Amino acid sequence: MARTVVLIGSYAPWLYSLRKDLISELIARDYHVVAVAPQMEPDIRDKLAALGCTPVSVDTQNRSSLNPFKDLLYFRELIRIFRAHKPTAVFCYTLKPVFLGLIAARVMGVSHRVAMFSGLGYAFTQGDEVKRRVLRVIVRVLLKISLSNCRSIIFQNRDDRDHFIAEVGVPAAVCSVVNGSGVDTAYYAEAPLPPTLSFLMISRFLKDKGLYEYLDAGVALRKTHPEAQVKLAGWLDNSPNSIKIEELDAYKAQGIEVLGRLEDVRPAIRESTVLVLPSYREGTPRTLLEGMAMGRPLIATDAPGCRETIVPDHNGYLVPVADTPALLAAMQAMADGAPDLRRRMGAASRALAQTKFESAAVARATADQAGLVS
Repeated sequence: MARTVVLIGSYAPWLYSLRKDLISELIARDYHVVAVAPQMEPDIRDKLAALGCTPVSVDTQNRSSLNPFKDLLYFRELIRIFRAHKPTAVFCYTLKPVFLGLIAARVMGVSHRVAMFSGLGYAFTQGDEVKRRVLRVIVRVLLKISLSNCRSIIFQNRDDRDHFIAEVGVPAAVCSVVNGSGVDTAYYAEAPLPPTLSFLMISRFLKDKGLYEYLDAGVALRKTHPEAQVKLAGWLDNSPNSIKIEELDAYKAQGIEVLGRLEDVRPAIRESTVLVLPSYREGTPRTLLEGMAMGRPLIATDAPGCRETIVPDHNGYLVPVADTPALLAAMQAMADGAPDLRRRMGAASRALAQTKFESAAVARATADQAGLVS
């Protein structure tokens, strides 16, 4: 009989889009996978079931809520799921599933507990506001509890791993690094650069993503390069540092094109020349991997996660965090450079995506580091 692993995420669409290769890899290793996420829509259930796993929706988890009553209900739902499926291993990623999923697994006697961090989130991103400082203390305490005696803790960049070892006190022996979530380079096929110069940022509309720096640099760029398109794709978030709709409207009035939330980012990437992400901290940003796979040069910050995707002056430019003039200079360099420069950098991005970030290889490495062997 197949062993059972419960895989817990905080957002159902990403459970499919970012973890489907890992699910397939675990199934190939003779695991029965129970995929758990909140508010799972029927189409996501169907896609997960088609992979061969068992999708389970929980209705009480809110990834940004600090409501202890809702968290208690979520914890009870996880206990119920573990009792029903009797897992031999529990694999949790993102903060709230790690906090509560691993503690619930320990309560239920599951010894093979795995945590994966695709980023450190709001609490550990640059900033010293009172709310962030308080949350940082709380998160550290919860992490110490939940990660105690964990079989494996997986990170998507070395900076996050080193931070956890130094600041949270997790043992280095159980920590490992994989190359992000990977990218399917067949699905995100290489595409020729468009004739019109176009910059694109794909992100939630958050300050910590470097959104204001991108928008301000974009407005400034269009004053010297009015032919350049500056586009933003993504959505407003209920995070404490989300942009306000009135601010977004003001940037739109200055020539920024807001595409909104895209179910499929490939058409927008095809119509772009350069992918930009001036984020303050990431795991390994999926949007940049998608741009790389499609043959786009990149501009990103020299920050944890982002720097993993760029070999400077080879497939793009790295700029300091929260530095609008430096970001503008990099965008101007792309705009002023010969088309051959952008094509060469785009080809280098594609090659790097194929050799370092191919999703099937990343899934195998993730399963290996988790100790989920055949």
